[in-house]
Amino acid sequence: MHQGMFFGLRPATGPDRFDPLRVGLDHLSFSVPARADLDAALRLLDERGVEHGSIRELAPLGLCFLAFFDPDGIALELTAPI
Repeated sequence: MHQGMFFGLRPATGPDRFDPLRVGLDHLSFSVPARADLDAALRLLDERGVEHGSIRELAPLGLCFLAFFDPDGIALELTAPI
């Protein structure tokens, strides 16, 4: 269920590509309901040959996360409550 926020994705046109050193977007983070969802995502990324980090816990924030990159090099993460 969304909480009042939507965003759209569209194909990029022209030669411009994501650059992690340029001012602007750093990463996108998506929350999932439970740690089990991170485990399932990790297995799916492995099956598809997508490089990723390990699932890490940030106890002070009460969450754990899984980081990876999309094909354009944009950093993505999935987060779940601990």
